[in-house]
Amino acid sequence: MGMRLPNRTLLIQALAQRNIFPVIQTLIFKDGKTFDNFFEMIKSNVFIKGDDLITEVDLYFPDKKLAVFCDSTQFHRGSKNKSKDELVSAKLLEIGIKTVRISGKEIIENLNKAVDLIVSHL
Repeated sequence: MGMRLPNRTLLIQALAQRNIFPVIQTLIFKDGKTFDNFFEMIKSNVFIKGDDLITEVDLYFPDKKLAVFCDSTQFHRGSKNKSKDELVSAKLLEIGIKTVRISGKEIIENLNKAVDLIVSHL
């Protein structure tokens, strides 16, 4: 029995098959600055207070200002978590970044449809 790949990895591989390559695990701050990860931020000698961080995005398309979240039921179930997700999406929209949320179930059940959804926003 092989190891099951995380949903995000499946989505990244499916996008790559269509020659689409997002930035993975991007940090997005209230002032609109983005960094591929904390290591890149610190390597660039940039230090931003943690409360200025809006979110860490699973997949990001900087040229299209599109953030894609791969939402698992573990962390995105229930009204409290959905409200938090909506707040993050609203804050991103305020700085000009659109969001797409795809559930792990959607990725597993219809990977091509999940990729098509992202492509439709690009």
